[in-house]
Amino acid sequence: MSYSQYYEIMSHDIDKNFCVKPSIIMRYMQETANRHMHDAKPSYIVLYNQGKNFILSRMNIEIYREIFQYDKVEVVTWPTNKGVSFLRSFQMKRGNELLAEGGATFALIDINTKKFLRCNGEDFANYHEEPALEKIFDCKARVPDEVELHLRGERTVSYFDTDLNGHINNTNYPDILANFIPGISNLRIISMSLHFVGEAKLGSKMSVFTSDKIIENEIVKYYVKSEVNGETNVVAEMKFVEIK
Repeated sequence: MSYSQYYEIMSHDIDKNFCVKPSIIMRYMQETANRHMHDAKPSYIVLYNQGKNFILSRMNIEIYREIFQYDKVEVVTWPTNKGVSFLRSFQMKRGNELLAEGGATFALIDINTKKFLRCNGEDFANYHEEPALEKIFDCKARVPDEVELHLRGERTVSYFDTDLNGHINNTNYPDILANFIPGISNLRIISMSLHFVGEAKLGSKMSVFTSDKIIENEIVKYYVKSEVNGETNVVAEMKFVEIK
């Protein structure tokens, strides 16, 4: 059984072109998942206090229609327990209109030992599983061998980048990475696939690399990678349309 929450797109969710910022849709999707856990039990905080934590491995989002300031949207989510991994599917709707879909792949870990736990070893029956939106999980963000990346800049992880785990909250990454894409002020996000490889803790120095612009059937694509202390942090494939 799916779970829904309703939101209104706020004025600070959009950029100067009145386009929804890259992190916003991911943020509403993750918020709905968190509320589902809170209402159905066990909540995120209950698991955390038990020394367990869901960590996000991959997030894919496809945006099918423009989303505007003050739109009233419904975000729907449902889980699929795969044993080793825990999937969450998402849909964002405006009335009967499908605006976006998302797929998140989580792993469950022991916070103290950092060892992986089997998701089917926990009682998540209250979450009411359904089959996953399989097609949304197909894209696996990776930089092809033939694509050259260029250093675009560096930043230091600041306090309000982080969450209760002490590292950058995953919903902040789309905006952080997209800020380093050349010409981002003339692009509107339509697709993103992120692979979360390592942590970026408070005070860490992050380096961000992007490919050159790749154009495929009028769609602009960039590969993006962040590194922390020389180690891969996040790999992303982001697609846009140009704003005329």
